[in-house]
Amino acid sequence: NVGNLPNGYLPNPLTTYNTKKGICYDFASLIASMCRSQGIPTKLTKGYSTYVTGYHAWNEVYLDGQWKIVDTSTDSCYYQAGYSYTMYKSSGAYTPTSSC
Repeated sequence: NVGNLPNGYLPNPLTTYNTKKGICYDFASLIASMCRSQGIPTKLTKGYSTYVTGYHAWNEVYLDGQWKIVDTSTDSCYYQAGYSYTMYKSSGAYTPTSSC
């Protein structure tokens, strides 16, 4: 949960990639880094989602002329549980409070 992090915490995308471990903030940072390295405009967004209890982090990716919500940490939970999921999420399920 992003709300439980110590003050000043910053995710390290390389550490997340190498360890394959982290929380939503770490994974959203990794995805933002990967997309931006390929010239894809991407936001790391924090706020609330109906998919998660508590403060959360996800990405908004600019594709085909529009911003699309991508939530890799929620998708990984669905994948592990054997549920189906879609890459792009409905904006109605997300309430952003900040993005960068």
